[in-house]
Amino acid sequence: MNFLINDNVKLRTNVILADRETSELFSDRMRKIVIVLPLFRKEEHECDNDFEHWIYTLKNMETLKRIPFKAHKAVFKKLEETADVASLSKEEHERYQNSVNVYRTHIYS
Repeated sequence: MNFLINDNVKLRTNVILADRETSELFSDRMRKIVIVLPLFRKEEHECDNDFEHWIYTLKNMETLKRIPFKAHKAVFKKLEETADVASLSKEEHERYQNSVNVYRTHIYS
């Protein structure tokens, strides 16, 4: 998320699903991991592991002129190729636009 929830003070929170009435765990196979991007404050040169590389890249994606960490993992090179919306196929572009619309609807409603 690119916003803070309440007084959340953790970068990464593991959320479980539980029955609201009984507080019993709904399933040990379903969970959500919430990452609050504003709480990640490291600079590119301070990132030491894959988790930090991903979070830095995701947090700064809109302003990056280049995708960092390509030398560390091929997946970051692939991310750079995919990040260029103009190079997406028609189907990929439609999926991208749909996800942007969902995001904007959520943020502005």
